[in-house]
Amino acid sequence: MSLKVGIGYSTLEDPKEAGTEAANKALAQLGGAEPTFTIAFCTVQYNEQKIINGINKATKRAPLWGGTSLGGVWTPDGFIESENGSVGVAILSSPTLTVGVGATKIRSDGFGEGELAMKRALADVGEHVQTAVDSRTTTAVGQTERHPPDLVLMCAAPGVEEGHIRGIRSAVPTMFPIVGGTSADNTLEGKWKQFADLDVYSDYLSVACLYSKDLKVGYSYSQEYEPLKRGKATKAKGRTLYEIDGRPAAEVYAEWAGKTLDSIKGGAILSESFFNPIGIAHEGYWQTVHPGNVNEDLSIDGYVVFPQGADIAVLSATQDELVAETNAVFKRAIDMGKISQPSFGFLVHCAGCRLAIGDRVGEVVEQAKMALGDTPFIGYNVFGEQATTQQKEIMHCNLALSSAVLGT
Repeated sequence: MSLKVGIGYSTLEDPKEAGTEAANKALAQLGGAEPTFTIAFCTVQYNEQKIINGINKATKRAPLWGGTSLGGVWTPDGFIESENGSVGVAILSSPTLTVGVGATKIRSDGFGEGELAMKRALADVGEHVQTAVDSRTTTAVGQTERHPPDLVLMCAAPGVEEGHIRGIRSAVPTMFPIVGGTSADNTLEGKWKQFADLDVYSDYLSVACLYSKDLKVGYSYSQEYEPLKRGKATKAKGRTLYEIDGRPAAEVYAEWAGKTLDSIKGGAILSESFFNPIGIAHEGYWQTVHPGNVNEDLSIDGYVVFPQGADIAVLSATQDELVAETNAVFKRAIDMGKISQPSFGFLVHCAGCRLAIGDRVGEVVEQAKMALGDTPFIGYNVFGEQATTQQKEIMHCNLALSSAVLGT
């Protein structure tokens, strides 16, 4: 198999030492192979730049992509967390894998940033892409012909992820999967960071384009919620839902979710809605939205755009179902990619779902192993998931899981 993967982690207090230790643990599993691509995650207790410096020194500056995670990092050895913080690194090595990374500051509605970050990643891939792919249909990007990437990873600050997805897709209009997560901190204080090669950012979009000659790529979206009651978004604008079936949104939400209106009025309802998100109906799946705040006019602010007139529902799931979701999302990715021998798994796990499952993190890791076997994997907890569905639709969502699997 052409792909070798090493997974390393650290909870050392010194950030540079933590980054170095995590990278060296991963490198030790490559059997001397040169790093091709580094995925790096950490929690916000650290000076993130020092972590990235330590990782890059160890990997000799292989292309690097990643961001910050709520609470810890997912690995085959468990959910890695500590009071000091935690760092997780996946290092991929393959002579047939080519990766480019691009980033840009978020300034507007996200579209221009998505397009620019993608074009920068494609430029970073450069001429090497011709040796990394089989002959396939090419797509014009400006004056240069490009093959669609086999996989795009994205990590952004919260706010305009839908625009980022549109911009990324506009750079290479041919279908390609996007999998990613919105960078998170531990307390919604805005301390989240995005990583791109040598640099750490706080209000950026970071994109990695992956091309491979011989690896299969599977991807999946999973949410285990089921609809309780459904209706129409009769008044909505942006990420605010004002009315459901002509009534105040919070009033209807409380009624359908079996809550009292008084229990959700007057501000943040993030923790009250872990098990009852709002769903936007699509053909074959629900796009999940985490209700974040109830306003004085009884409108609800979420973290996904509510389309005016959309079919919506209040959804419900149990803690058991949220734990089992990791198994499902990896199995679906393997099946979708028609992969018989997985080499690497990548997990985007909702931060809200992480909080909802409480101390059952060990069970989540076991669920991943049930699907992947001994395949190395890494994952992080995010404030929004970017997923490509089995229907090959790309979206931003909440309280869900997104995954990618590479293999043969």
